[in-house]
Amino acid sequence: MDTINYDSDDVAERTEELNGAICDLEARLEDLNKKLAEVALAQPKVLDDSAPGNADAAFGALVEAEMNKGCSEAVARQRVGLKYPDAAAAVIAKQDKTPFEKVVDVIMEQDGCSRSIAMSRARKTEPIKFAHYQEHQR
Repeated sequence: MDTINYDSDDVAERTEELNGAICDLEARLEDLNKKLAEVALAQPKVLDDSAPGNADAAFGALVEAEMNKGCSEAVARQRVGLKYPDAAAAVIAKQDKTPFEKVVDVIMEQDGCSRSIAMSRARKTEPIKFAHYQEHQR
């Protein structure tokens, strides 16, 4: 096996270069951490939406932050939906479906049809669930 001999001056010079590079990286990391902290302070606090109830709280906090900018709740919800689609989707997905809507989903999946056609078919096959659905949609 070959042995590599390093000149002590080369080793010292290379060590100095590496130490300088480490200092530069540490300074850059410190700058990035400061910028991250500034951004975190500027954003509304969003909760982890994986815990039960937190998706609604996170969405609500985002809506409230938009409303604090001077808009109505409806406009704030629209803005949050556009800016944070994941937060909006989590809230929408959590909403319970009615028994009629569940029948519609099954028909759509089984028949591979559009939602409107599935609703028409579900209305005919499940008139009681449809009537209940109509009463609660008003």
